[in-house]
Amino acid sequence: MAAVAVSQDDLGNKHLSVNNHYIMGGTASRFSDHRQTHLPFLLHGNPSKALYLGLGTGITMDAAQYYPNTQVTGVELIPELIPLLGEFDVQPDSSDWQNPPRLLSADARRFMLASNEQFDVIIAEIFHPSRDGAGALYTVEHYQQMRQKLAPNGLVCQWLPLFQLDLPTLQIIIKSFLEVFPKAQMHLGHFSLKQPILCLVGKNSDTKISENWLMSKVTHPPLQQELIASRLNSDLALLGGFIADHTALKIFAGDAALNTDNHPHVSYQAPAFVYDIHQLPSERLIQLLKSLAQPKPERLTDSPRLASELSQYWQARNLFLQAGLNVQPYDDAITIIRKTYPLLMSAVQSSQQFEPAYRALIGLALQMQGVDKQVAVNILEALDEAAPMYSEARRLKRRIQ
Repeated sequence: MAAVAVSQDDLGNKHLSVNNHYIMGGTASRFSDHRQTHLPFLLHGNPSKALYLGLGTGITMDAAQYYPNTQVTGVELIPELIPLLGEFDVQPDSSDWQNPPRLLSADARRFMLASNEQFDVIIAEIFHPSRDGAGALYTVEHYQQMRQKLAPNGLVCQWLPLFQLDLPTLQIIIKSFLEVFPKAQMHLGHFSLKQPILCLVGKNSDTKISENWLMSKVTHPPLQQELIASRLNSDLALLGGFIADHTALKIFAGDAALNTDNHPHVSYQAPAFVYDIHQLPSERLIQLLKSLAQPKPERLTDSPRLASELSQYWQARNLFLQAGLNVQPYDDAITIIRKTYPLLMSAVQSSQQFEPAYRALIGLALQMQGVDKQVAVNILEALDEAAPMYSEARRLKRRIQ
């Protein structure tokens, strides 16, 4: 049990807090939360049964309503949270669900031990590692129970809050996950520098993504529209957050200790991070990317064309993340351009299909049109030359000239 509260800020966003200390998400993170469902569901391809360990606001699970053939079970430790799901526009009993989810108030470890069901996808939500008891959800024993509950072609997705983890604790978690899932992968949940999240994916089988994967798997029109809104409507976007295969993860984890029930390193180590002076999450993400070996697209797909495009896409992604590293909230438009323009333009030139960099440069041009129109025009001209496949830069240039 816990004391739970829903608050609303000046922008109308609602936030969930537990014991007046732990912020458990809210409506402002809906884009990110929905991707936490879409990424593992799409990597699987066709899940018929899915399990969520941890619900929080329920917004992550709510994205499963777009998969009409998937039966969902949600397990939440704190019973007081379940009646509050409606505060976050999550309505499990609405007609939007062709298969209404089954919601249980239970401890995730005990549920895994007690259940005899098998699932195609098991999603372990973001747990605060420093929260009392949360370290037990990152143990080898817990991951072993997850593996036993997977269907033959199933996968486990462990979401990790890099903004609440130091790298030594992350190494322990990765080492423990690899102990059970030796072919594990790691993906970025999105390209946010403020609150980066990571996804450890473990499978019972070593399958690869074929060309036109999404086109063959996604036929439900509401899901197609939802993936456009979530910016996961292409094979490149789906695999664009991939940052490490099992080989790179094994090297990164090194000689880190295993987190087990008898040796709960995460439970003892993670709380110190909360009270320590530590680097920004953005700096930690860049450090992680630099520590990991260059990913090999051939580990993900048998398509030479997709593999080539992925290499270019990942290069553009890393340039995009690097561009935002030194931007401060108080920077004016000219300063932001000076800090980010070269890397953003290099990102577009590396991969015309990496839309985040293109959108960021459009945003810079819009900011500059009232400050220095010629600078805005110059940005748009260079952008149109680098990525002529898009028309937005041309149309905006005509509008502001």
